Amino acid sequence: FAVRGPNPSSMIKMANKLMSVVRDWAEENVIPMAKLQATWIHSPHASAENNGFANWTKEHGEIIFDDKLRCTPGVEPIKILGVTYDADFSFKTHVDYVTSKCTKSINTIFRLSHSLKADRLKILYTGLVLSRLLNAAEAWYPWISVKRREELQKIHAAGAIAITGCMRGLREEAIIYEAGFRPLDIIVKEELVKVADELRRYPADPRANKTDHIFGPQWVVNLFRDEQMPTA
Repeated sequence: FAVRGPNPSSMIKMANKLMSVVRDWAEENVIPMAKLQATWIHSPHASAENNGFANWTKEHGEIIFDDKLRCTPGVEPIKILGVTYDADFSFKTHVDYVTSKCTKSINTIFRLSHSLKADRLKILYTGLVLSRLLNAAEAWYPWISVKRREELQKIHAAGAIAITGCMRGLREEAIIYEAGFRPLDIIVKEELVKVADELRRYPADPRANKTDHIFGPQWVVNLFRDEQMPTA
């Protein structure tokens, strides 16, 4: 779990409330929990040391699933479903990893560009690079800095150059469109809109009472519904 908030003590309390919901869900669906790991997510404008996150110990409080499964949150990056969360919510570790993997794939595509046609190269690029750039982008892309977005855009442009064989001195956007793509920022935004629309159309849980506190996927779905939402 990635626990975000300004105060460690209150975050521990909310995390344990969430654990009770997860525990009930796991028991109802007969899904065992084998491991519990958590990291603090604090404000990028404040250091972990000054806010008590880095010095948090077991004695200060733990996140508890049951008698055997518990953990003390740290400030080390944590990977959840393929996305690495940094303690300052910058996703620097994740973007560095994605950049490294995509650059290696781009170099491979460049080497193959002498023997493969553009349509084959486009298939390779889409499967090896673009799919990695878009993987769970709704969870991390909106939060990264403009500089990091520009770095990812350059990778996208390099893929377009490998596909088209265009000179590097030309405008990046022109080469990207020539390869049959759009700028990465536009592609990601379209993916975000698609996910939001799918959530908005997701059927409501008929078992849920309107007065109940809803957690998990159904809570996320309700954010996208065309209904009045509470302000607090």
